[in-house]
Amino acid sequence: LFVFNIRYAMINIAAAIGPGIALLLSAGNTSATFYITAFVYIVYGVMIGILFKRHPITETHGGKKVSFGATVRLLRTDIAFTLALAGIIFGVFGYSQFNSTLPQFLTETSLLEGGKTLYAILITINAITVLIVQYPIMKFGVKTSPLVSITTGIATVAIGLFIMGNANAIWLMIVAMFIFTCGEVMMFTMTDILTDRFAKPELRGSYFGAMGLTSIGQSIGPIAGGHLLSLYGADRPLPIFGILAGLTLFGIPLLLLSQRIHRASTIEELEEPVKLSNDSQQNA
Repeated sequence: LFVFNIRYAMINIAAAIGPGIALLLSAGNTSATFYITAFVYIVYGVMIGILFKRHPITETHGGKKVSFGATVRLLRTDIAFTLALAGIIFGVFGYSQFNSTLPQFLTETSLLEGGKTLYAILITINAITVLIVQYPIMKFGVKTSPLVSITTGIATVAIGLFIMGNANAIWLMIVAMFIFTCGEVMMFTMTDILTDRFAKPELRGSYFGAMGLTSIGQSIGPIAGGHLLSLYGADRPLPIFGILAGLTLFGIPLLLLSQRIHRASTIEELEEPVKLSNDSQQNA
């Protein structure tokens, strides 16, 4: 849990300073921003290449490399995990609007002034909020369960989206971003922990690989948001963000069902040794 959250914190430290640097650079020369970003990614790629060369990944399953087919079979056999995965896809769908529909809306709408600058401010608020609330939300997730935290997070993201649809002032958009970010933290700080708890030791690579399918929500979200934006226009945000919030909430019943099935299977696993022990005593 500590390692996963350190990783998440580092991402958001970068997100907190990145937009400000981009705005300063673009004020004089827009192309310089992209050259510097490209250079940073090249350095990152070289570092990752060196890391994997020194520490190669040799995940195996029964002496064989874990294949895509093994991941598909995993999804067919572990119904609780598959339902949780589907629920998180809806949560990621809602979160993806932050990087796609929201900036388009702020650029095109006449309801809020200075959309480009406001979006850069919102990105910074998002990152700073993550750093502030990450630890207490992590403690909440540990005391309850990853499924409860993720379910609450999806509901909070949906609330944030709905408030964005009603934001007719900058301060209200900032409030919406704070609420949205709290939901984001509840989801993403616990996703890796949820995967780790579901995973059987010999199939941990397959479970984390399957969790990568949540990118489906990241792919579909911008398409849906862009279609709604073109349908209703940037000056009618309520139906746009209201529909997106409603679609995000579809993840909650899937996660609740996953929790129910997972608890039932856990109880059965705990009762099985007791049943075998009683049978042995009777036979004796």
